Amino acid sequence: MNNVLSLACQYRANQPAWMTRELFTEWLLTLDEKMRKESRHILMIVDNCSARIVNVRLTHVRLEFLLPNCTSILQPLDQGIIRSVKSHFWNRLVQRVVINLCLQRPTAINVREAAEMLTGA
Repeated sequence: MNNVLSLACQYRANQPAWMTRELFTEWLLTLDEKMRKESRHILMIVDNCSARIVNVRLTHVRLEFLLPNCTSILQPLDQGIIRSVKSHFWNRLVQRVVINLCLQRPTAINVREAAEMLTGA
């Protein structure tokens, strides 16, 4: 992602492509600061993955943890949100590939383009 000054979403990466405690903490503190500036308080329902167990003081974000081994039926993102985002992303990707094929341009996308499509999804 060289020479990319900004994205419409936050992007961080590490070698194993996992959410680590450090990445989650950084993201959470950024979100808390954003909510503070907007005078908003939010509740986040998160699973009990060890990466989500953070020791930080949050003023505008409240974390509630699901029970261990909670079935996916109870997890909010499994109630259709992930499926919807994947569907919208897939539609954008197919449209882009078709347009590029019609214009005889390369169909490959990079991380920046994927992030833009995901943000729009």
